[in-house]
Amino acid sequence: LRAPSGDPGATPPIFDSFSIPSPFLLTRFYPKFVSKKIGAGALAAQLEAIKAEAEQAKNRLIELLGAGKRMEGGGVSLVRTTRAGNVDYQSVLQDLMPGKSKDEIAEFCSRYRKEGTETFTVRIAK
Repeated sequence: LRAPSGDPGATPPIFDSFSIPSPFLLTRFYPKFVSKKIGAGALAAQLEAIKAEAEQAKNRLIELLGAGKRMEGGGVSLVRTTRAGNVDYQSVLQDLMPGKSKDEIAEFCSRYRKEGTETFTVRIAK
């Protein structure tokens, strides 16, 4: 394959776009449809069994690693990493700013707070 180019005789650029029709989304991702279509209870049981098996395999690999830091084989790699614990900044600020209330400390800290983030988690409903 060649990269698109404006030179004569070169591969012309191709622009593809697609859209997902609304009926597709309603029938494919609507929870009641999914539950009826795939049998959510049976799928949940299979998922839990696979998770348990994966956890057992992970624990066995950790045993094999021993005191080492890295292990690789059979298409699997295991790396030990350590991370320092979180700092309780509320306690630090109370020590540095004696006599201030928690509300005063929170107000002081608000100007240093970065923009929040949004995450999504998809799980099988119980």
